[in-house]
Order: sequence, then structure tokens, then C-alpha cells
Amino acid sequence: MRLSRFLATGMILLAAVAASAQTRRVAVLPFDNDGLAASDVRGLTLFFETALQNTKLCEIVEQTKVEEILKAHQFVLADFNDPAKAIAIGKLVPANTIALGAAGKLGGRPYLNVKLIDLVSGTIVAARNVTAASVEALTSELNALAAGILGSPSSSLASPPEASRPGPPVPLTAVPRVARSQLSMFESGPGIPPVESRIYAVTFFTAYTRFINWDLFLEFSAPVSQNMSLPVDATILRSNGTVLTVQSLTAELRAGWSWFRMWNGWGAPNPYNWAPDTYTLRVTMGGVPVATTTFVVR
Repeated sequence: MRLSRFLATGMILLAAVAASAQTRRVAVLPFDNDGLAASDVRGLTLFFETALQNTKLCEIVEQTKVEEILKAHQFVLADFNDPAKAIAIGKLVPANTIALGAAGKLGGRPYLNVKLIDLVSGTIVAARNVTAASVEALTSELNALAAGILGSPSSSLASPPEASRPGPPVPLTAVPRVARSQLSMFESGPGIPPVESRIYAVTFFTAYTRFINWDLFLEFSAPVSQNMSLPVDATILRSNGTVLTVQSLTAELRAGWSWFRMWNGWGAPNPYNWAPDTYTLRVTMGGVPVATTTFVVR
């Protein structure tokens, strides 16, 4: 009995340690000033800290505590420009990750460049930047910036809800022959907008792109002979050939139909999750290729 209790207690402690190890505790160091008012830079530091907290993806070491530690060890803002010193500073605070930022002007427009550094490995795990017409406009971009720097295309992307889900599949029969296909792309937030609200494009910008959706139209050589359910796979590939995602859906066809249309998408509620690249989308129905297109994210 005592042994079993000891083992159970050990398992609980191990689980607690594992959970603690997986928790990202972030300390936001004061942003480096590159030509903005000191009060604006401090405000951006505080606002970005709040934006990180609002993602609920990490725990934050409050700025007041960070400042107390920096003051006690007589560090100055110039030390943040040296990555080695920045990591040393970060290890003084109760965090496993630090966020370094530089706020300034580029071409007359204010910008913010942020890096996330893992204190265990000393490596940069993520980096993002954003520009705006004014400092006030820049603050409105901080939530997206925080969500983007804590996530990644491979881990944070999720499909938006579809308008309808197919019913259970029925036995696979012959795939209808496709006479014409059209595969179009459009951007949206969570939930796919109605057809009349879609703006189709082939080029998207990472600063404004959340979900990239596809709209597939198929015209058959002859009407569908009988009701059938066919598997549909939509594969998105990077320019180097690696697979970003494969979406497995079901097309419910009805006897007499001469055309079919369906749509879906991939992305996240906030921008900065699509990496700049040229992507290829390939769609198969019943294992037969029916449409291919490419799109660019800049």
C-alpha cells in the first residue's frame, strides 16, 4: 500500500514537473529606442507585454519586477543590444524565455521588431516585425504580433469551421470524369464568408493574412449516375516540397448532378502565421487529381 502511494505521489510530482517545464514564462525586456520618444517606447513595451498575456499561451514576468532586477544589477538599456548580455540579464529573472525588441522609424514609419529567445538553449525561437503609419496605429498591431511570435505555421494553424459537414461515407464507386475545374483562393477570418463576400487572389501578405481558403468548382463530363460519397484530399505544399497540411474531406454527390462545388481553408485567427513562400494546393477526389493551383504569401 505504501509503495503504491509512493509511486502515485511520484507520478503526480513528475507530471507537475513536466507541466511546469512546458510552461513558457516570458520576461519582456525594455525595448531598444531607435528614434521614437522615450515614453512611446516604454508604452510599446508595456502594451506588448499585455498582448502576450492576452494570448493565454504563456505566463508573464511583470515589467516592474524586471525593472527592479535590472536596477539591482546596474544594467543599462545599451546592454540589450548585445545578445550575450541580454541572455545573461534574462537569466536573472524567473523566466525561461525573454522577448527583446527594438522600436524606431524606418522610412518615416514607426516599426517594432521583436525576438523571442530561449534561455535554456540561448537561441532565437521566433522573430516578427510590424510597421504602421503612426505609433498609435502600431499599438493596434500588437495583439497579432504577440500571437504570431508565440505560434508557428506548423503548430498554430487550424481549419475554420465549414458551412456543413458531410454525412457518413457510403461505398466508393467510380469517380465522375471532370471536364472542367476551377480552384480559387481567398482570405478570411475564422469562419468562411458567403460567396458574395469573397475576394479572390493569388498573392497574400503575411501581415494581413489569417485564413487562406480554397474554393473548388468541378464540371462533370456527364451527370452523376448515382448518389455517392467520395474522399477529397486538399494538400498544401511549401516551395521546397514539404507538406504544410493535408485536409481530408468528403464530397457528397447526388445522382443527376452535372457540377459540384466545395470549399475549406487553413490558417489562424491572427496574421503573421503564414510564412512568406510560394505554396501549391493539390486537390484529389477519390484518389484522382482534379485541380492544382499555386499562391504566394509575401
